[in-house]
Amino acid sequence: VLEHHRKWRTFRASLRALSATDDRVHAARLASRERQLETMTRLLRARSTPVPSRARMLAQLLIAEALCESVADGDAKSLGIREEEIIRFLDESSRDLLSR
Repeated sequence: VLEHHRKWRTFRASLRALSATDDRVHAARLASRERQLETMTRLLRARSTPVPSRARMLAQLLIAEALCESVADGDAKSLGIREEEIIRFLDESSRDLLSR
């Protein structure tokens, strides 16, 4: 996931900006996010893991996205935070989501 954010850094930034100004792009991003939530629900059920609230799953997705973008953009490094620390946090928060 982090490599995806690195590879598509400029495109992702442009898409976020376009989403703020174009209703069709915004609707498409929301539809994509809905599919992500549905996929998470399906995967958790397949593991017989309790499915957290949609708010909790969305928060997890947004946190992971923001942290990956911070690393990809070099912001974390500029703030003295090592990539390994971010990856460890992402791993821990994902495991927490799966263990509920």
